[in-house]
Amino acid sequence: MRTNPLGDIRAEYDHAMLDRVFYETPDYRSLLEEQSRRVVVGRRGTGKSAMFYKLRKHWESEPRALMIELTPDETDIIGLRPIVALFGTKPSYLRAACKLAWQYALLQEILSELTQNYKVRSDPELRSTTDFAQSWRRRGKNVTQRLLRTLEATVDKTALVEKRVSDLAQSLGLDALTDMTEKALTVSRNSLQVIADKLDEGYEPDEVGVAVLSGLVYAFDAISSSLPGTATTIFLRDNIFRTIQARDPDYSRNIEGDVLRLHWEEYHLFNMICNRIRLAFNLDQENSLRIWNKVTARDLQGMEGFRHCLRLTLYRPRDLVGLLNSAFNHARSHERDTIVNEDVEVSAREISSSRLDDLKKEYGEVIPGVDLLVSLFASGRTELSLHHIEELTALLPSVAGLNQAEAQTLAIIGSPEDVVHALYSVGFLGIWKPEASSWVFSPRWQIP
Repeated sequence: MRTNPLGDIRAEYDHAMLDRVFYETPDYRSLLEEQSRRVVVGRRGTGKSAMFYKLRKHWESEPRALMIELTPDETDIIGLRPIVALFGTKPSYLRAACKLAWQYALLQEILSELTQNYKVRSDPELRSTTDFAQSWRRRGKNVTQRLLRTLEATVDKTALVEKRVSDLAQSLGLDALTDMTEKALTVSRNSLQVIADKLDEGYEPDEVGVAVLSGLVYAFDAISSSLPGTATTIFLRDNIFRTIQARDPDYSRNIEGDVLRLHWEEYHLFNMICNRIRLAFNLDQENSLRIWNKVTARDLQGMEGFRHCLRLTLYRPRDLVGLLNSAFNHARSHERDTIVNEDVEVSAREISSSRLDDLKKEYGEVIPGVDLLVSLFASGRTELSLHHIEELTALLPSVAGLNQAEAQTLAIIGSPEDVVHALYSVGFLGIWKPEASSWVFSPRWQIP
């Protein structure tokens, strides 16, 4: 018996399924059509890696497009931390140094790829680029290793921190490298796509960790501005982006306008899941509602049945696929071909703890004490008014054993409205419906 009839939503494990049933959202199509710089932000399970995979595959098939991808692994990012720390402790110093370093590394990668173009190799002014590219490639097996080796050889560890930062661009020959890469790209007559994903690997939410990623965001901006016909796309998890947003004083001026937040609406989630059902069960219907009704029964029939399932998730593809995979397996264990509400409820209870753990891990640094906030709702009501939440938050001042960050957070989040805003923003509380003049809220997990 298959344990995941609808497939695994994580693209790295399910490319065959993804190639056949990938749902092209308006966000995806805008990334294909708009030649600009984008910072794509989404929570875990919202489809960032799936979108990355499909964008990469699309651009690889374009005859006049050159694609550079950056997907560092955990050890590479960890290895960069000591060399980045040489630029001091001030966030502005760290961010400036990381921007220059990433910009240099990306230009080297672009130039290295451009040397494969016969027009570039035959241009008299660009003959030296082949030796230049070979020297770069010899420094490591991937871009982060090459960058690390370069910085180790370039940074003067005896100089003052300020001088290390101010001399970095000159030491790396960044201006000359930019000019050479721009010339090579123009000669090749290619468009350029630079794309990055999996940047949470090895990430730590401290000053060095934030600088490494915020510097990369600014480097992408510099690349798209300095090279003609270039678009850049960087995928960031929501908690990492929030940390950058909070710690970067120039965020609103330099980054905010380029942000695309992945948001799944009911319509798109319904069609996405029905595409998977059609393939998994070899159904020949085209209408999504007919497909849904084919594999459901009783109170799960129709759009209201789907909405009931959706309310047990965070409106993320991964949640929905996981919920229904488990529900279908439960139905099969009872020798049924269709799922009913009992199957979905059992599935929701099984995956509830893991989703709650995900939330705590993901937002523990952004909202210190978030685990204490959600624990207020343990063994409580499934629907709460603002008055009920006010009664729960009255217990916060009596919580003992808090560290400094947790105490500060709970002191700031004092009112019921603040608690609702914080927990709704990370997906723990859902707004179900307004009754009379007050809103009704509901935790999306069953906390024992």
